[in-house]
Amino acid sequence: LLNLPDNVYLLIDVPALVHGQLQRLFAARVDGTAIAGKTALIVEDSVFYRDALEATLRRAGYTVLAAGSAEEALSRLAENRDIALVITDYMLPGKSGLDLIQAIRSGEGGIRSNIPIVVLSQYLQDQDPDGAMAARLRAAGASAVFAKFDEIEQSELLERFRKLVAADSRAEGIAPEVVADEETAHVLAINLGPEVYGISIDRVREITTLDSVTPTPMDQAGFLGLANIRGEIVPVFDLGGVLRRPARADGRSVDVVTLTGLGPLVLRGESIRGTIRVPASELREPSGNLGALAELVPAVATLPDCLLQLVELEKLAGACLGRRQDLS
Repeated sequence: LLNLPDNVYLLIDVPALVHGQLQRLFAARVDGTAIAGKTALIVEDSVFYRDALEATLRRAGYTVLAAGSAEEALSRLAENRDIALVITDYMLPGKSGLDLIQAIRSGEGGIRSNIPIVVLSQYLQDQDPDGAMAARLRAAGASAVFAKFDEIEQSELLERFRKLVAADSRAEGIAPEVVADEETAHVLAINLGPEVYGISIDRVREITTLDSVTPTPMDQAGFLGLANIRGEIVPVFDLGGVLRRPARADGRSVDVVTLTGLGPLVLRGESIRGTIRVPASELREPSGNLGALAELVPAVATLPDCLLQLVELEKLAGACLGRRQDLS
């Protein structure tokens, strides 16, 4: 307290207050999530946030290095090939987190290009409402993307870190040519509420937001109408409607123009998560009784930040366009 003639003032040490809040935020349960001896690199220009995250990682058993910029991080990576995990902000002085991801994935300066990279950034919460930047980060090679202070248990966040490091450790134990030759599914990931669906990237013609869709009578689940795409009339279906998922409430949407054996087909989703490569060995049949939908979603993969459900596009097109004569 500060007593002055005109009033009594309460003085608050804001840096200490923020630091304390961050320490409490990261005071997570860490039992069972430790990977002893693994080195994590934190790339963060906020000293408060960096210190809080560093303390949490050390409690979980990690050796921790820190960098305040992408340039410093690249130097750290060049000096230390034992770094098993990179956790970076997007907004950094100089080069951005996106630049850092691209540099790592390109193997710049001889650094290891397959290190797991996690993005933790307040920018994604405040300035990326449509998820466009998050999608760019994933497409560039981010292993997982989170907004700072996301509503996620910190113990769960640590568990995701652990899974990424464990998966990378297994890959490091395999001959490089075997890893490179393993068959992978390369998909465009589409968000539908909390669920994520993947469509083979080589069947995607373009991603857009249609200005208008003309309603047309047709008794088919998810059918929205017809769209004129540069002179071509293309049927538009709501992906969630076709898959019998709950209707979205926020109205956000993105349109994916796909190429099928029955012709072009537009699938409307909520937002684009990014492009993802999934090793064939990680694909499995979905659990539960999906009934007729089992043919449309024949495989799933558990990723660090979501359950990816792979859509069989030709079967989906057949379900959507089996009565295409009704469109005339």
